[in-house]
Amino acid sequence: MAEFIAALDIGADKIVMALAEVSEQGCRLCDITMIATRGLERGIVTDKERLRSDLRYMVQKLGKSRKISIMNIALSYKLLHISDYKVNVPIHRKIVKENDLLAAQLKCRGILSEGSEELVDLLPIGYKIDRERRTRCPLGKSGKTIDVRFRIYTAEKQYLDFLRNIFVLEGIDEVAFYPDVRAYMGALSLSSTGQECEEDMQALVDLGGAHIGIYLFAHGLAIEELVLPLGCDVIDRDITSRFKLDTIQLARKLKKEYGESIKVPRNDKIQLPELKKAIDKIELTAVIQSRMEELLEGVVYQLQQWNCTQPEHKIYLTGGGSKLVGADILLERLSGQQVSIPMIRNDVTTDVKLVETPECLLVLGLLSCTQRKPSVEKEGFFSFMSGMFK
Repeated sequence: MAEFIAALDIGADKIVMALAEVSEQGCRLCDITMIATRGLERGIVTDKERLRSDLRYMVQKLGKSRKISIMNIALSYKLLHISDYKVNVPIHRKIVKENDLLAAQLKCRGILSEGSEELVDLLPIGYKIDRERRTRCPLGKSGKTIDVRFRIYTAEKQYLDFLRNIFVLEGIDEVAFYPDVRAYMGALSLSSTGQECEEDMQALVDLGGAHIGIYLFAHGLAIEELVLPLGCDVIDRDITSRFKLDTIQLARKLKKEYGESIKVPRNDKIQLPELKKAIDKIELTAVIQSRMEELLEGVVYQLQQWNCTQPEHKIYLTGGGSKLVGADILLERLSGQQVSIPMIRNDVTTDVKLVETPECLLVLGLLSCTQRKPSVEKEGFFSFMSGMFK
């Protein structure tokens, strides 16, 4: 019997849900849907009934006659409390193995006390062997002890229970939560950049409406992350103000249909029948480029602080703002690095439209996430005993 899993991203402007069939061959996308976000304001629930109704509608639309067994949900930074914690554990057979890393994770989980907070995820972000030798990839390294630094993500249990109950009532057995960074790690592993992600330092920039997320990866680890509190929605307000528009919805329409991030020599007229006037396209582009330069300069500054500045350090661009024509070129000019849009491999989906839709990247990455309860294998104890007498 086929197993189906779903993924959910509740964004500032859109809610995206994807459905995939899981088999021994991997994860294959079946369907995806998105609707405008309602009942949520800058990450905070303002209308529980409206949000609940929309989420139930999406599940019923995608599920139909298919039984969804798992729902993976991405949590934005506004819903998460993030901290770092370091633990030290012995290397049982003097060579670092998977069991040693699982033991570190168990120790970290054991130290945490939840209370009103629920542990969402913890990610290793750095390793040190014998308190001296730093390494990105500890497996196979020799030593007596290993320090593992974890990034810990927690969220309000009450909010998680609210979401969890919506899907349990729809017959979904398991509901799991992940930070955005985990989903993006999954997305890069499903893209044509997957092999590079394991080796080189690279950045992913999410040009969202309410904020801009910047994530730095190296050797399969998410080593840095930061969210800038200003997003691409500010461009809508700039357009509204500059051209004295009646509604911000009209500004969004102009940005979507005619918006470009780089000035072009032609100067077409854009007719606005709603206002019985026309505006210059080159002037619209100037408004957008001015603000985009300001936003992307903030991105470049942060990458410089993380020493992600070399030409071989690639930058991947996603989020709704990346659909603005020339956004990638503008970031290339400002950073001096190669900028591209991550492309999902065709063994996951052959739907080119989905592959080229930035809003879908995060949910596609979520489909690859699994929550494994860490447990040290039995042989770990005997390995420990053997290591004592070596």
